[in-house]
Amino acid sequence: MPPRQQRCKLTSEDQLTHQSAFDSEISSQCTAELELIVLHLLDDYDFDLDDLGHILLEKGLNINFSEVKYRDIAPRVGLEHTCAGADMKTFDVHRARIPTAMFKEIVQDLEIGMNQYGEPLNHSNMEARSRFLAPLFNRTVSLFKSSVCNTPGSIMPGMTTRGRVEYYFSVFGGVSVLVIEMLLRTGEERVDAIAQIIAKCNVCDFSNNRLDCPSFPIFGILCDGVAFEFFSFDGSTSPPTFSRGVFRPPDSNKPRQKIALADYRGSSNIDFICSLRPICEVLFYFLLLDYETGTKTNPLRPIVEANCPQRSMPGWNEAHNFANQALIHAMDAAAKAAARDCAADEVSKLALDYLQQSLAAIPASYKGNPDSVLMSSWDEERVKFC
Repeated sequence: MPPRQQRCKLTSEDQLTHQSAFDSEISSQCTAELELIVLHLLDDYDFDLDDLGHILLEKGLNINFSEVKYRDIAPRVGLEHTCAGADMKTFDVHRARIPTAMFKEIVQDLEIGMNQYGEPLNHSNMEARSRFLAPLFNRTVSLFKSSVCNTPGSIMPGMTTRGRVEYYFSVFGGVSVLVIEMLLRTGEERVDAIAQIIAKCNVCDFSNNRLDCPSFPIFGILCDGVAFEFFSFDGSTSPPTFSRGVFRPPDSNKPRQKIALADYRGSSNIDFICSLRPICEVLFYFLLLDYETGTKTNPLRPIVEANCPQRSMPGWNEAHNFANQALIHAMDAAAKAAARDCAADEVSKLALDYLQQSLAAIPASYKGNPDSVLMSSWDEERVKFC
């Protein structure tokens, strides 16, 4: 795969020139082959994803990478398709502790959703599954204020989800965590689901580089309604590196590749509740890790610092130092909880304090939307009689 900077910049005239070739190339292709063609286009040309999406829409083409096969896409990330993922490199998945009081709020949010949409195993459509997944990360994402945004849907116009639930979490404007939830799959279907993760991460990485977003790996989370698997896509290598996350429980020498939800219909719902917490905390870890990286490598830092060199550089440095402390303390709190150390919650609260100090230190000229002012406008007397 050629380096990003060597891709051809397409002017309007260039796009018209390549249009006829593109038309002839896609006219006789099935959907799976067409999806690979789109990925190869991103290898060679610096397309605007919106423009590419609209071109495909005009031709009535539905590109969503739901048909791409592992045997076709594995070579793009240096893997042998016959190994079915067994040759993937691995990386350690960690938990970043969230306070118990906050986790209780997440469970309460989940219960509200279940009262409306039913038990998880009864979620047969995309909307219901989306309502179940959302509470698992709503409160953790909100901790980052506008520095982390959740964008459900698609990264490119016309790229529909076809019954899948997809969330794109962007850190400082660049997609860093992709969550895809689909119906339970096994065997070859499951491996092809991983192929879809690779393809989606590939597109997200292209978008990040085109927008000069912070350089960080993209974490992909695949959920089949029962278990969560974790992957990492690093587009800075050639070919890109696609790795599998492993979770190393402190009470076991054998690493796990999945974190599974307990059976909600079991005899005790507390098992189900406890199985939720690792999932929430792994997602928080990914977001916190990429946020910390973003405060260090944010590409807009030179622009901000040039406008205000005396104030902006310390601001970014402080933001990174506090973010690093937040990550260290959140992981330490998770380790303390695993060791049944009662100090775990206090350390996790300290981690959140460091995160808030980091967010406050980001130079004002770069900050996105300010803190929500909705509840700060609450007037008890007016609301009482409105």
